[in-house]
Amino acid sequence: MKRLSTLIAFVMAIVVSSCSYDDTNVVNSIKNLQNRVSALEELQNASDKGLLIESVTETDEGYIVKFSDGSEITLYHGRDGADGKDGADGKDGEDGADGKDGVDGADGKDGADGKDGADGKDGVDGVDGKDGVDGKDGVDGKDGENGTSILEDIVITDEKVTFYLVDGSSFTFYFSDKKEPIGITLDIESGTACKAGTSLEFDYTITGGYTDAEVECFGNGGWSADITVVSSNTGTIKVIAPDDGGNGKVVVLAVSATGGTAMKSIRFDEGVIENVVDLYEIGWESNTLEVEFRTNLEYDVRIPAEAQSWISVIETRATVRNAAITLAIAENPTGEPARSAIIDLTSNTGDTLSSFEISQELQPVDELIVFADNNVKAVCVKKYDKNGDGELSISEAAKVTGLSSNFFGEYKAVVQSFDELQYFINLKSIASNAFYGCNSLTSVIIPESVTTIGDDAFSGCSSLTSITIPDSVTKIGSSAFSGCKSLTSVTLGNSVTTIASYAFNNCSSVTSINIPDSVTTIGWGAFADWWSLTSVHISDIAAWCGISFSKQANPLSNGAGLYINNELVRAITIPDSVTSIGERAFYDYNHLTSITIPDSVTKIGSRAFYSCDDLTSVTIGNGVTTIGEYAFYECVNLTSVTIGNNITKIEMYAFDNCSNIKSVYINDIAAWCNISFYDSYANPIYNGADLYLNNELVTDLIIPDGVTSIGDYAFNYYSNLTSVTIPNSVTSTGYYAFYECKNLTSVTIQDGVTSIGSGTFRGCKSLISITIPDSITKIESKAFYECEKLTSVTIPGGVTTIGEHAFYTCKNLTSVTIQDGVTTIGWGAFSGCSSLESITIPDSVTTIDDNAFSGCKKLTSIIIPYGVTIIHFYSFCHCDNLISVTIPNSVTTIESEAFCCCSSLTSVTIPDSVTKIESKVFSYCSSLTNVYCEAIIPPAIEYDYDNKWIAFDKNASDRKIYVPAESVEAYKAAVGWKDYADVIVGYDF
Repeated sequence: MKRLSTLIAFVMAIVVSSCSYDDTNVVNSIKNLQNRVSALEELQNASDKGLLIESVTETDEGYIVKFSDGSEITLYHGRDGADGKDGADGKDGEDGADGKDGVDGADGKDGADGKDGADGKDGVDGVDGKDGVDGKDGVDGKDGENGTSILEDIVITDEKVTFYLVDGSSFTFYFSDKKEPIGITLDIESGTACKAGTSLEFDYTITGGYTDAEVECFGNGGWSADITVVSSNTGTIKVIAPDDGGNGKVVVLAVSATGGTAMKSIRFDEGVIENVVDLYEIGWESNTLEVEFRTNLEYDVRIPAEAQSWISVIETRATVRNAAITLAIAENPTGEPARSAIIDLTSNTGDTLSSFEISQELQPVDELIVFADNNVKAVCVKKYDKNGDGELSISEAAKVTGLSSNFFGEYKAVVQSFDELQYFINLKSIASNAFYGCNSLTSVIIPESVTTIGDDAFSGCSSLTSITIPDSVTKIGSSAFSGCKSLTSVTLGNSVTTIASYAFNNCSSVTSINIPDSVTTIGWGAFADWWSLTSVHISDIAAWCGISFSKQANPLSNGAGLYINNELVRAITIPDSVTSIGERAFYDYNHLTSITIPDSVTKIGSRAFYSCDDLTSVTIGNGVTTIGEYAFYECVNLTSVTIGNNITKIEMYAFDNCSNIKSVYINDIAAWCNISFYDSYANPIYNGADLYLNNELVTDLIIPDGVTSIGDYAFNYYSNLTSVTIPNSVTSTGYYAFYECKNLTSVTIQDGVTSIGSGTFRGCKSLISITIPDSITKIESKAFYECEKLTSVTIPGGVTTIGEHAFYTCKNLTSVTIQDGVTTIGWGAFSGCSSLESITIPDSVTTIDDNAFSGCKKLTSIIIPYGVTIIHFYSFCHCDNLISVTIPNSVTTIESEAFCCCSSLTSVTIPDSVTKIESKVFSYCSSLTNVYCEAIIPPAIEYDYDNKWIAFDKNASDRKIYVPAESVEAYKAAVGWKDYADVIVGYDF
C-alpha cells in the first residue's frame, strides 16, 4: 500500500512538528494517529474490494461510513485545542504599620519596610508607612493547536462520495442504491508457473451485470498478455513468459462506462521442467513405463497419432516439485520391426515444454533354450516355464528382469555351467548372493541388459575361470567376485563407473586387468590379494583422473602397481574431456615433473598430487573452482603455481610443505575476490610463500564488474594498497577482506553491497574517509576497528545494525551521523573514539549495547532516544566531557557503571519509568551535584561485588538527590538509598 505508507510518514511528520516538548502531547498524538491509520487501512481495503456505501453520517469527531458488506469505519478530523486558562491575579502588598509618637525629640523617620523609627524625645508624630503596590495579573495561557488529520475534505453527491486525503490522493465510492458493483473473476490461481518463452491461457468473466465494460491487461518483468474477447462479459487472456525466464505479474483491469472499476493481479512463477530422460529403451512385451521428472508446470501429454495404437496414458500428475507419467506400452507383435515415438509435454496453448523418445525392440522368434547343465535347466523351468511344457523358451526367459538371491537353492553346489543366462535379454540386475557358494560353476555369460551386479553375487565361485562384464553394467557390488580363485581373465565393460570394495578380492590367479575409461570409483580392497597380478592398465588418462579411491590411493594391497598403460609417468597433459581430478589420482607419482590442468576441470581432489617430489610447475586452468586439502602436499620441488580465473576455494594445507615454492599466481582479480581460504588464513601456503595477483604489488585496486563477493581475507596485509573501488555487482565483503592494509586511504563502495563483513577494514590506519552507500543494511563487528585517521562517517538509513566494536578506537573520528533506520548500536561500537564530539542517535534505535560509547572523552552531550528500555553496562563510562544526558521515559533499567567516571557531568534526571539502578551507575562522576529521581516508588539499587551500594559514590561534595516530596521518607528508608539519606531532598516535579 504505497498510498498508506506515504500517508503514515506524512502524518508522523505533522505529529512530531506540531508537538511541544511536553511528552504528553507526543503520546496523545501517536495514540490518535494509530486510530486514524487504522481507519485509513480499512478505507484502502474497502476500495480494493470494490465495496459500495450505504450511508455517511457526520459527527463531532469526523464521519461514520457504512459499507455495503455491513462494515463501518470512522474517519477523524483534527479538533481545536482547548483555550489556555487566565493567569491568577497577583496579591496586593501589605500596608506599613503606623509610626508611634516620639517623646520630646526630633521627628522620627519612618523605618524601612513600614516599621516605626525609634522614639525621639518630645518629637512630632512619625509619618504613616505607605501601602504596598498591588501585584500584576498573570498572563493568559495560549490557545491549544489544532490536532492532525489524514482527511482533507469530503464531497458527497447523490451518486457517490469522494474522500480527499492530505497527500492529495482520494478514494471514490458509489452509493449502493445508485450503482451495481462491477467485478472480475479469473480462471487461474496466482503463483501458476509458465516456462520461459512459452505461453498459457485462462478465461475471465465480468460480473455485476455489465455489458459495456472494457477489459485491459498488462504485465511486468518481461511478461506480456493479450486479450481475446469472446462475449460482452467473457474472454480469454494469453500470457507469454519472457525468453530469459524469471517471475512476473499480470494485472487485469475492467472499467464500466459509469466509472466502476475492478482489478485483479496474478503472480506468475518461472516454470521449470528438468531431469527428463531423452530416451527410454523398452522390451517388445507389453508393460507400463513410469516417466519421472521435476517440474512446477501443468502439462498435457501429446502422443503422435501413429503411436497411439501402442502407447497410451494411464495417469499423469503434476505437483510443485515432482511429476510422473505412467504410460501403457502394448506388446510389439511377432514379425514387426522395432518402433519408436517422440512424446511431447505441452502447455495448454500447445507450446512444447519438453520431449522424450520411447524405443521398443522387436519381438524375438520364440525358440526353446538348450541347456548344457540339466541341473540349471531344472531350476529355470521350475521358476519360469509358463505354458507347462517342461521347457524354457527364449520368450519366457525374456520376461525375466531380475535373478533372486540363492538362485540355485539346493543345486548350488552341483551346477557347472550357466552360459544360457545370455538368453535372459531383459535381465536388469543380478541380486546379492545370487550365485554365492556355487563352487562348481565354471562359466556364465551375463546378458547385455544387466546394469547392476549385486553384493556377493558370485562370491565363492571358486571354479569360475573367466568373466566378461558387458557394457550395460554400471556397478559391480561389494565382494561380487570375492574368492573366485580360478579366475584368470576379467573383462570389464565400458560403462562400469563403480567397482565397490572387495569386488574382486582374492582372485589370486588373475595376472592383469584393463580398467575402462568410465570407472570413477574403486572401493577399498577392490583388487586385494591378487597374488599373481603384476599391473592394472587404464587406457585413458582422462578416465584415470576421475577415479575416486576409498581410503588409499592404491587399492592393490599386495603391492601391484596401478599404471596408465604401464608407463612411468614424467609429464602429464590432462585431456579436455576431464571434469575433475579424483582424490589421490597421482598420489606419490615420484617422477612426475610437470602438469597442465585444462579449463574443463572444475575440481582437484584431496591429495591428488600428494608427494609428487619431482613436480616443479603447475598450471591450473580457468575452470577449476576448488583445490582440495593436501592437493599438492610435500611437492618439495614445486617452485611456481598459476591458478585460473574461477578459483573460489583453496582447502586446508593445499600447498603445505612445498618448501621451495616462491609464489602462486592468479590471472584475474575477479577470481581472487571470490576465493575462500580455510581456517582464517589468507595464505594457505604455510611455508612463507606469498600469493600474488600476477605477482604485482597492488597499489590501486578496482574490482571488476561481475564480482559478486569479496572472499574472506582476500586482500589482507596488502601493505601498498592505497585505494579500492568496489562495484555495484558486489553484494558482500568477506571477513577481514582488507585487514591491515595500512596505506589504504580511500574506499569507494557503490550501491549493491548490502553488508560490510566483520573486520573488513580493521587496522586500515590510513583510511581517512569512506562513503557507505544506501544499499548497506548491516555493518558487522570490527568492520572499521582501529581506523585511526577516519574523521567522519555517515551511516545510511538502510542499516539496521552497527556491529560490536565496529568503530572501536577510531581515535580521530570527530562526528558521526546515524540516519533513521538503525535499531541496534552494538557492543563497544564507538568505544575509544576519543575525539568524537557529537553524535545524533535517531529515534529508530532501541538498543545501545554494552560499552557502546565508553571512552568518548570529547562527547559533551547525549540524547538517548525514546524506545530504549535498558542503558547497558559501561555504555557511556569515561565520557570525561559529558555535561548533559537525556534519559527518556522508556528506560526501565540502568546497568552497572553506565555513566561511571563521567567527571564533567553536573546534573542528571532519572525518569519515573526507571525501576532498577545497578552498581556504580554514577560513581566517580566528580562534578555531579544534582540528581533528580522522578519515581514515586524508589527504584531498586543493586550492590557491587563487595556488597556495597555505591551507585552515587564519589560525586561532588555538595551533591543533592532530589526525589518526589511525598517519597522522601520512603527513599531514606530504602535499601541502597538510605546510604544517601543525608543528601535526599524533597522536590515538586
